[in-house]
Formats: sequence, structure tokens, C-alpha cells
Amino acid sequence: MGKKRRQYTYEEKAIILKRHLVEREALSDLCDKTGCHPTMVTCWQRALLEHAAVALQGGRDHGRQCDQQRIRELEA
Repeated sequence: MGKKRRQYTYEEKAIILKRHLVEREALSDLCDKTGCHPTMVTCWQRALLEHAAVALQGGRDHGRQCDQQRIRELEA
């Protein structure tokens, strides 16, 4: 049987992306140190940029508004 895939937490992904994008650590060096594949980091980066607007909307307030709207829909 093959090796089990490593699951990265949201926090680990954020740390890896920060080291690559902000601290300018080379992707190959970063992947060697963390054990992740460069393609995986690129996918995380794409997802981060595609969903940046959601993160910048106001975070908790947006989630709370969505929850309140969902409650109203369920009660109706």
C-alpha cells in the first residue's frame, strides 16, 4: 500500500504561502523544507487570489449576515 497523503491545515497553508509570497522564499526550497509539492502550493496561491474579495469583505460581519439570512429563510 502507498504512503498516506499529508493533510495541511488552513494555518499551515497560510504560513507556507506567506513564506513564499511575502518573505520571497524560493518555492523549491520551501517545498523541500515542508514536504509539500510545488503544484499544490501553486493551487493554494490561485485559490487565495480567487477568493481574496471574500476575505476583504469584512470577514465575520459577512458570515453573520449570511447566517441571519439563512435563519430567516428557514423560519419562513
